[in-house]
Amino acid sequence: MKPKTKKQKEVLEAPQTYFENHAHQMDYPRYEAMGLHIGSGIAEAACKFVIQTRFKRSGMRSRQGAENLLLRLRLAYVNRQWDGILNTKKEQRS
Repeated sequence: MKPKTKKQKEVLEAPQTYFENHAHQMDYPRYEAMGLHIGSGIAEAACKFVIQTRFKRSGMRSRQGAENLLLRLRLAYVNRQWDGILNTKKEQRS
């Protein structure tokens, strides 16, 4: 497909550039051999569990509440405290 305009050329080249720049992150056979999940199912299930379950409870549908929860989750991830939070939740259930 030959682009007719500069904008068309940019649009057609964008995916190719993306794949070239991220090829090192797309070695799926190697990731599978390492036992890593490459599908989106686990991430989607986590979102459903954390977000949907949390906000479908009575009185928990406010935008501010959602932003507070997401901010706390992001801070835990950025500060590399994610594993500690998961372990604390497991201990609380025991």
